[in-house]
Amino acid sequence: MSDGSGVSREVHAPFCEGLAGKLRRSTLHVFGHTNGMYNPWSILQCIDNKGRLKIYWANTSDNVLLERMIARASATVKSEIEHLLKGGSVEKVIEESIVYPDVDSRNDLMWSVLLFTGYLTSKSYEIKGGKTVCSLIIPNQEILSLYRDLIRKLFQDSVMDGQAHELLQALIDGESEIFSQILQRFILHSMSVYDLSSSEPEKSYHLFVLGLLVMLSDTYDVISNRESGLGRYDILIVPKQKNKPAVVIEFKKVWSDGPDALDKAAQKALKQIIDKKYAQDLYDQGIEDIRAYGIALDGKNISITSCILEKPQLSC
Repeated sequence: MSDGSGVSREVHAPFCEGLAGKLRRSTLHVFGHTNGMYNPWSILQCIDNKGRLKIYWANTSDNVLLERMIARASATVKSEIEHLLKGGSVEKVIEESIVYPDVDSRNDLMWSVLLFTGYLTSKSYEIKGGKTVCSLIIPNQEILSLYRDLIRKLFQDSVMDGQAHELLQALIDGESEIFSQILQRFILHSMSVYDLSSSEPEKSYHLFVLGLLVMLSDTYDVISNRESGLGRYDILIVPKQKNKPAVVIEFKKVWSDGPDALDKAAQKALKQIIDKKYAQDLYDQGIEDIRAYGIALDGKNISITSCILEKPQLSC
């Protein structure tokens, strides 16, 4: 053992002889931490399984607390989780004394829980105003896979009758009516399953965005809140094969109680995509098949307007 938690390369290397170098080349990426330590349980299990790389440590406990925290997290926290999944870091104040019942009501405690239970690690820290502020990252590929699996489960459990893939296919294919129907059920069901109040439907919408990031990761890059054209879009879904369709999504929250407020807001969101030229980055990459969605949100209710964007006018 070294000064940190885990074992060093010098300790585990002799045990890896005879595996044709496979484990030695791969353990840092899969089981290693940025501090040079390795998860001993995962290393030993990997050796026992002849060098087979898969999730070991993360499957030794029930991850229901992590699942619940992600589902019930605020929109801001879900955006930070999205950043972590893409290899980024977040700076957070860490509380050493945690009262378990407070975890549900205080989003800030989530980061301390994830750090102390090994689901995040600190790559650096400093003391500010008497508080410990850590730069947090996902430790390794094993834990990253765990996060992805949990978000995939949350997404699939939120769509009744196993319609997760149908929802995604309708989105990509521009089948706005089917997409609208399933998305509406997704929002209602996720709020029920994860006990979200009617005043916080945004948590369902951002769970949907996290689900997109994970479910489409093999064939698409999902990017949120970036500059393109003359403004910042909400979601851009970029195909890894440029001959596949891309998607631009803009959300609008409805504040008016008028009879047509929801539909008008969806149309306004779609017009914003066109007027602000949010698809410009896609055209710059040589992608010409682009679907645009304006989605209006009013509590549990939604309205969706869509079109296929035409080059070079970037209009419907």
